Amino acid sequence: AIQLTGISPAFTLAVIYMLVQVISDLVAHPFHHTIEHALARLSPPTEIEVVGKPHYLSDHALGEPQSALVLVEREQEELLAKLPDFINPLREDSVTPAYKVESLHDAGQKVAAECAEFLTNIADQHHSRDVLERVVLLRQRNELIRSLQEVLRDLYLEIQPIDHGESAQQLLHGMLESLHLLLLTLSEAQAEWNPEDMEILRSLTHDRSEMMDSIRRRFIGMEHTLSKEAQQSIFAVTMHFERVVWLLRRYVLLLDQSHLTLDL
Repeated sequence: AIQLTGISPAFTLAVIYMLVQVISDLVAHPFHHTIEHALARLSPPTEIEVVGKPHYLSDHALGEPQSALVLVEREQEELLAKLPDFINPLREDSVTPAYKVESLHDAGQKVAAECAEFLTNIADQHHSRDVLERVVLLRQRNELIRSLQEVLRDLYLEIQPIDHGESAQQLLHGMLESLHLLLLTLSEAQAEWNPEDMEILRSLTHDRSEMMDSIRRRFIGMEHTLSKEAQQSIFAVTMHFERVVWLLRRYVLLLDQSHLTLDL
């Protein structure tokens, strides 16, 4: 029928291509939702696929470096807001997170890796001093977030399977509540700059080495009331706690530096 019209071969090909697209859509359209729902039932998205999607990163923003850097900061705020969920399952009377700690860790690492790649693309396309300085700061913050995710995951895995006894349980409860407060305060400080919150964070993240050493010596000496497994677990937990506080301290200093850079 098309050939009877006498149009050129090139135009004939274009018409056939268009007709195939239109007819295919008309035939499949009534079954679109049925097929979509069937695929969702047969192969539902994993927790990592759901949680591991960046909320703000967009390649369209790369042309405007200042906007692109703001998007990275918003993404880091989301990652920080999820850090308390790493220890919430261990706290008393806490709401169970919607996702498992392992899924939160893997998804968070995935998003942080995409943030790192996004920052590399910004640095490759824009070479002004201001942009590069902010890229360096955000990269450092990004690496600290990844390290916090790893240490908090290790802390969760270390505490969960062991019966530590009543005395050790009180110590663990205090450390978990302290970490939860620190993580919440840091998340709020990142989202909205508050000098009072920053002062609290500087005070709470001072060096805890001496205190942790005294706690370790105390519980390692309780060989008659604590199993060797529990003693080793407490030792590991205090090491993780100390490292989390050190990482938070570094992050707070970077927030101070970032705020000073923006003011300048």
